[in-house]
Amino acid sequence: MTYKQIEGAREVRLWVTQLVIPGIALGLAVTKPETISKAVNNVKWKARVLKEKIQDKMQRP
Repeated sequence: MTYKQIEGAREVRLWVTQLVIPGIALGLAVTKPETISKAVNNVKWKARVLKEKIQDKMQRP
């Protein structure tokens, strides 16, 4: 690869990671807030269950 190709690939990677992906995420958050809310609640519930399992194992003799 030439230096110009390497720099071009780096520029594309920066555009994708800093502009395209956040833009898509923001668009989804604006258009489907109930889906985002359900996903967050699901993660919170799973974390709570995992925390309870860990605490239960720690309390056993």
